[in-house]
Amino acid sequence: MTDNYSRYLLEVRGLNGTVHDDSKRVFARLFKEYGLPARIRTDNGVPFAAASLGRLSRLSVWWIKLGVLPELIEPGKPQQNGRHERMHKTLKDETTMPPAYSLAGQQRKFDHFRGEFNDDALTKRWT
Repeated sequence: MTDNYSRYLLEVRGLNGTVHDDSKRVFARLFKEYGLPARIRTDNGVPFAAASLGRLSRLSVWWIKLGVLPELIEPGKPQQNGRHERMHKTLKDETTMPPAYSLAGQQRKFDHFRGEFNDDALTKRWT
């Protein structure tokens, strides 16, 4: 999860899958720490979208109940969330080739990446 204004990477969390409850726990902690955003822009993957009316997933419905507007990009249009997609490419290149041997080891790689990414974002923002 990134903050579009500050460009900070708020969280990179390795989960065992895209199960709703695991994702919801991560978002609940982020909302507690940083507050509720007005909207969250996402792609159309699980757990953010579903093959249902309005493409709303259980996670999206929960956000709406909290007062957060889910903003789904158009299917097949990653350029509509270009900055975040670019961060994903760099994250993958720097943390998964090769992957760690365990989820805990992978999380350490993610945490290190987040620190470097945010230091770079801070430098670019204030220089």
